[in-house]
Amino acid sequence: MSHAYINRDYTKNKPKFWLCLPYPRRTGMRKLTEIYNVSVKFILGRVHELSFDIPAKVDRDYQLVKNPLIDLFQGYYQVKMEWNGQTEYFVYVKGNRKLDNSGKSLSYKLYSTSYLIGKKSIPIYEETSKNLRFHAEHFLLDTNWTIGDIDSDFENTYREITASQSNSLQCLYDLCDKFEAVMVFDTVNQIVHFHKPENIGINKGMTFKDGITLESLGQEIDYYKIITRLHVYGSDGLEFRRLSSVGVNYLQDLSWFMYPFKMDSSGNV
Repeated sequence: MSHAYINRDYTKNKPKFWLCLPYPRRTGMRKLTEIYNVSVKFILGRVHELSFDIPAKVDRDYQLVKNPLIDLFQGYYQVKMEWNGQTEYFVYVKGNRKLDNSGKSLSYKLYSTSYLIGKKSIPIYEETSKNLRFHAEHFLLDTNWTIGDIDSDFENTYREITASQSNSLQCLYDLCDKFEAVMVFDTVNQIVHFHKPENIGINKGMTFKDGITLESLGQEIDYYKIITRLHVYGSDGLEFRRLSSVGVNYLQDLSWFMYPFKMDSSGNV
């Protein structure tokens, strides 16, 4: 499943940010007013990303001093963002900040707090014929997150899920790929919702026109990844060549290249 993202550079309708203590307190320490080059990447069904710069020094009583915000930013401290009625929490993972070449600013990169779900390790997991809720409840066990809304189709759909040497967040990603679901993280209430892709967002009927709302349109096609032949081998060089009607040791499917050609069981095209 592909995952769309919107990388938003805020210039006009700017969001508001607050530095907060780690979960569960999340007490606001101070409003972040001096940050700039703010960019938020919203990734559908994935962890969102926040990046910004802060000045290394600030003016205090006509003197340049070290920005006190640098010492306030500690590992696992959170940043609360409010923008257009939406609230999102991001967590600072220590070691992501960088000082630019001029030494005048530091760059920070944070992730939405759903990133912390990955702290729980999954050494091994094997379950057959279970619905999405069953698997998700296991992956979220012993985390601060709970399950919210789940589209009804997923309650009656059953899949096998296996994992080894993984973590809860990656297992949730794999779970969504298996069920063709999209996760929506509520970082305010620590809730994970699971929806069908067609039930995400609202179609407002917007039309893109060349030269007006659309600057450019591109499509990237990689035919190299199309696979038509699967070679199969067993242990000790075991093959099924003698069982094949044409005496080959592979399975072949050329239907992609034959589209829209179709034939029914009677040979009618």
